[in-house]
Amino acid sequence: MAWTARGPLHRVRRFLEKPSLAEADALFHAGCLWNMFVFAARVSALVDAGRSCVPLLHDRLSRMELFLGTQHEPWAMRQACMLAPTANFSRAVLQDASLSLVVSTVPELTWCDLGTPERVARTWRRLGVAPAWLAS
Repeated sequence: MAWTARGPLHRVRRFLEKPSLAEADALFHAGCLWNMFVFAARVSALVDAGRSCVPLLHDRLSRMELFLGTQHEPWAMRQACMLAPTANFSRAVLQDASLSLVVSTVPELTWCDLGTPERVARTWRRLGVAPAWLAS
């Protein structure tokens, strides 16, 4: 076990993206932790994870380096996106059992999943927030 100034880091034995209600209930009652997708990693670790877990996507994106800063960069980006496979980061990378992941607990807090534009707008309305760019 490793430690930080705020406490211990625990090894992740298994990462499960969007479990069913029954799975989530069982995991919660077993004392498992809930992922809030707040994470820290070295860029090199993320690149290595992508290379290992989604090699074709990594291959397509790594070829972009040849075109960065040139007049062909927009074309190359479109090509890379058209030809690269789609991948869900949580499912394709975080669920891969070969990765070494650790987790720490955080104090109780309020959390809101802002994963869609509708959720963002609903949260803004609930908080009475009107972003300046929306008023324009």
